[in-house]
Amino acid sequence: MFLDISGTSTLATCIHPRGPDRTTVVSEYLFRPEVVDDPGFDPGEIVEFNELVNRQDFAVCERVQRGVRSRAFTHGVYAAKDELPLEFNRRYLAVRGSS
Repeated sequence: MFLDISGTSTLATCIHPRGPDRTTVVSEYLFRPEVVDDPGFDPGEIVEFNELVNRQDFAVCERVQRGVRSRAFTHGVYAAKDELPLEFNRRYLAVRGSS
C-alpha cells in the first residue's frame, strides 16, 4: 500500500498480488468533507492525472517483470536512491547464506 498526499486529496493505493503474473490494484481517492461539499467540486482532473501516471507506472512494472522472467536475466541495477532496499536484500541473502 502507498499513499499520495496533496493539499486537497489523498490517493490510497493497495496492491494485491494474485499470482506470479497477476496483480490487482485498488485506488481510493479521499477528499476532505468541505472539499466534497463545495458546489464546484470536481475530482475529474485529479483522477485523470493519477490514472495517467498509474497507467505509465504499471506499464513499466509489467515490462520489468517480463524481463526478470527471461532466462537471460542475471541481475538488476539499484539506483543510488534505492540504498535501503539494496541493504534489505543484502541482509536477507546473508541470513539465508546465499550472499
